[in-house]
Amino acid sequence: MDTGETIKKILDLYEEKKYDEVFKLCNPIKKKLYDVKVLVQVFSISCIQTKKYNDAESFLQHYISGRSFDYDIYMNLGLAQLNLGKYHKAINTFEKILGECPKSFHALNNLGNCLIKVNDLKGAYTALKKSISINDKFPFSHFNIGNVLEKFGNYKDAEISYKNAINLNPNYYKAINNLAVLMNSKCQYEDSQEILIDLINKAPRYYPAYLNLAGCYLDQLKYLEAKEVIDTFLKFDVNVPEALNLLGKTYSGLGEKAKSKKAFLDSIKRNPNFCKPYINLLKNFSDEIDDQIKGSIINLFRKGLADKDLISLEFSYAHFLEKKGLYEESFRHLENANKDNRKLKPFSIKNEQILFKNIRNKSTKFFNLFNGKVPPADKKLFFIIGMPRSGTSLVEQMLSCHSKVFAAGELDTLGYLCRPLYEKNANPTRQDINILREKYLEDIDKLNIEEEIITDKMPHNFLYVNLILEMFKDAKIIHLKRDKNATCWSNYKTNFKLLPYTNNLKDIYKMYDLYEKLMEFWSKKYPNKIFNLDYDLLTKETIKTTKALTNYLEIDWEESILYPHMSSRIVRTASMDQVKREIYTDSSIKWLPYKPFIVTKYENILIQND
Repeated sequence: MDTGETIKKILDLYEEKKYDEVFKLCNPIKKKLYDVKVLVQVFSISCIQTKKYNDAESFLQHYISGRSFDYDIYMNLGLAQLNLGKYHKAINTFEKILGECPKSFHALNNLGNCLIKVNDLKGAYTALKKSISINDKFPFSHFNIGNVLEKFGNYKDAEISYKNAINLNPNYYKAINNLAVLMNSKCQYEDSQEILIDLINKAPRYYPAYLNLAGCYLDQLKYLEAKEVIDTFLKFDVNVPEALNLLGKTYSGLGEKAKSKKAFLDSIKRNPNFCKPYINLLKNFSDEIDDQIKGSIINLFRKGLADKDLISLEFSYAHFLEKKGLYEESFRHLENANKDNRKLKPFSIKNEQILFKNIRNKSTKFFNLFNGKVPPADKKLFFIIGMPRSGTSLVEQMLSCHSKVFAAGELDTLGYLCRPLYEKNANPTRQDINILREKYLEDIDKLNIEEEIITDKMPHNFLYVNLILEMFKDAKIIHLKRDKNATCWSNYKTNFKLLPYTNNLKDIYKMYDLYEKLMEFWSKKYPNKIFNLDYDLLTKETIKTTKALTNYLEIDWEESILYPHMSSRIVRTASMDQVKREIYTDSSIKWLPYKPFIVTKYENILIQND
């Protein structure tokens, strides 16, 4: 076949999207392709379509050397670099494209995607918003900005963005899948299941839908349903480590320990670098962890990757070492995990200090906007606030055992709606507060709750005490107080997704001080409207303390609240394991074995606050 025939064959195969065959024909003659731009495009796109990203990058870099800017060529180069994980190089490439073509919504979308990868979420948000402003019909920009918003914890706007992407492309499976996962994270299980089942029916070979549907069932403790989904998936492929890990969790829930352990080990055999089965082994089989498993875990840590799954594994390994009484080694792994977490979740305590100052300074603007005439809500609202790890989950779990109370968990509505009011320069109006109030009540209505009382256990709602009391005149606020050192240490050893200040012990203590001063401020501003509940007193004098609490809440005391561990309610917070145990009294002294290492590393913290 002469060169002309070969080129014609290449172009015909490309039109038929037979990219593998295009690559095979082009690769031996790729140096000859440089003379014809269309062939450069055909070969590079075929490389990308067949995931031969190294070939695409080296070919394109050689081609652009000494040539003037070409939009299509640079776009392909950026995509190859993005898929190779060379994010900073890809960012430079897309920025060069935008320097020449500032209105390229494709380049802005790809730049945003790269910036997500390097955890520059603000930069990503800016690029993606600009992409959408240029072309709001491009589904990928809506999807990516949904991803950014979800990482910010802005689940409401993330949901809207995913739905926008799906409306523009009903077959955008990844967006449909992400929407379902988001619904599940908000405990909207039925919505998540419905979306995933529809997706499986539409795309029976789209594997993530099966895994996420199984995960949704597991989150609801529906082990038989989860096993049925996993068994269906394993008929397609028995070698997927993620499916075997979920199978292990399912067998664990069904009480079949031997099968559970085997499934976790099988998952590791398929992929020794997959972190989740190690985490589950550490949690469920801590007494059976052998030197081989330990060695594999340590080898993963030695790779030094700031990866969220690897970070979760390091937290789990630190907790495993704590159970063994190896506190110094545990402390070292907690430090490593938190340092890596900080790389993924940058944080500035100065921004928080400004926010707290704004809240105090602007609080008078919200005071008595309704002159006490705001109408009561249809449901009674109990807000449980305090620093994370102060006992808020335990108190909500106890109240959920009361016959008239529904525990709604950590609702994100106030954080999403209230913070902007403190960041705006304009004075708040009744309309601002009315809109906030109505949106909150709309979210409550969506829960379809029969009980007459609802608890909202978002700890950081302590920021918005004045708004709560202005919007809902009958609201009850329960403020959990716990030993400062115990609370701060517990935050440090917990892998929070959306609380980046917990990755540094000094920042945690500074946040605690800000919180403590703000609560003192609220207590003076709203005397007798906040019930201060001492966590340690609750665990030691449970009956006396709960009777005082129910008296404040104006509900009958019921013995059932003494047995939160007996509740069938599903808990999705960091305290999920603790609240399923009987109430115990030693949690606030668990930090003490770490005290020598904290003193050595952070001497001033404990001297000032002991």
